[in-house]
Order: sequence, then structure tokens, then C-alpha cells
Amino acid sequence: MIDPKDRIRERREALRLSQLDLSQRLGYTDRSTIAKLEAGVNHVNTKKLPALARALETTVSYLMG
Repeated sequence: MIDPKDRIRERREALRLSQLDLSQRLGYTDRSTIAKLEAGVNHVNTKKLPALARALETTVSYLMG
């Protein structure tokens, strides 16, 4: 089973987005939030999950596996 952090990274890379690009799509000023999500340091906030799915042009279901 693929972890959501891995799906986030894979989808971001498939869209050829940098961590900074994705963070800007979400309204953040730097890439640290995305880096922490992908590293598994932080977990995805369920309130922000729909916005993350939209930014990655996918669904919440896909991201959560």
C-alpha cells in the first residue's frame, strides 16, 4: 500500500511541479510545508486535503489510497 506522502510526491512529480510550485498553488510562501508532508514529518490536515487534491489535479480518494 502506498503512503499518502508518497502519492503526493509522485503526483507532484508527474505534473512536473517543484515543491515551491505546489506550495504556491496552495497559498504558501515557501516549500517547507510540502517538504515536511513528503518527508512524513507532518501529516495532511484533513481540512486542507481537498485543496491539496485540486492543486495536484487529482482526487482526495487517490491521495489517501
